[in-house]
Amino acid sequence: MVDINEGVIKFSTKEHNQTKALQSDEYRELENWREKLWKVKLIGSYFPSNIGYGNLSVLKDYKDRINTEEPQFLITGTQTGHKENLSGEDYVRVLSFNEKTFAVKSEGPCLPSSETPSHYSLYKAKKDIKAIFHVHDSKIWKYLCEEHPLFTPADVEYGTPEMARQFLEMDLPEKGIIVMKGHEDGFVSYANTMDDAGELLLELYHKLNG
Repeated sequence: MVDINEGVIKFSTKEHNQTKALQSDEYRELENWREKLWKVKLIGSYFPSNIGYGNLSVLKDYKDRINTEEPQFLITGTQTGHKENLSGEDYVRVLSFNEKTFAVKSEGPCLPSSETPSHYSLYKAKKDIKAIFHVHDSKIWKYLCEEHPLFTPADVEYGTPEMARQFLEMDLPEKGIIVMKGHEDGFVSYANTMDDAGELLLELYHKLNG
């Protein structure tokens, strides 16, 4: 059963700066991968609730907007999983994140994904990470819960400070997949490139689905 709170933002959005749609050259490559993952339903929405799932990000340098040494990235907006294609209205820049107050400073036409703290924590945990894809699949999730060595505990919910701390404390290989045992159907891939992050997911999908 899908959690009715799926996709609910749990961080502060008070520092979000509403802007016009982003230009396609900023998000096009990420959107290309999102379209591939949407076609195999690793991104989508649950029927009949239409609750969306799945979010992608790529590391960016937005120091012209806020000069910080902390990770900055482009991410899909909250509750966009049900859309087959996204536009500049559906992407947002994450400029900074305050771990103490759990507040995100962002800029764009929409609010960032509810999984933004998890993305931030992974980028901070390992500087080689340049792309993070969070997707859902019940069959793959159950397989990973039984077989996979990288995971967050079953009592840790998505989008929480506890989840962010779990990612920060992990000893991560260069690229890989992490199953979120406390976030039904959810797992993430990460890598130094979008292509590597995406191929990890597609290889696993085809391995289990033929």
